[in-house]
Amino acid sequence: LEAKMANMETSIKSYQTQRKMMYDTLVTHNRDDLLRQKARSRDVSSQLDAISSEQKALQGKRSHADDKRIELENKTREIEAQIQQHAQTSSIQGGRVNIAHARKKRKLDEEYEGLLDKLESNREDILRIDTELKDVMERKEAADERLKTLER
Repeated sequence: LEAKMANMETSIKSYQTQRKMMYDTLVTHNRDDLLRQKARSRDVSSQLDAISSEQKALQGKRSHADDKRIELENKTREIEAQIQQHAQTSSIQGGRVNIAHARKKRKLDEEYEGLLDKLESNREDILRIDTELKDVMERKEAADERLKTLER
């Protein structure tokens, strides 16, 4: 009987040791998984921060481009008004060509064309910025989804 008891105690100690090793293995594995998960979450969070900074910078550029567009449109309207007002008087006065009048008309036309070119360039910049903003928003949404997936 004592031999059986000693044998059982040895078996119990063996099982307890094995149980402790299994527990430690599981806990270590879970801890490692949690640490890897935390590292991935940090990576995605830093990506989100970078994307947000990029988005903020693009929004600033967009705002600046809008302000520039408004300024160019206002200048264009002013030049158009000047051209209309200038067109009210004839280049020929008293049977002679008024050179100063013709030069001023040419100057106004050149300014007008220059403003229209700048305005078109500005609108192209706005379209490019909008495209970049759309891309940034898509990347931000994808990163948000990755973060949500990691947090589940």
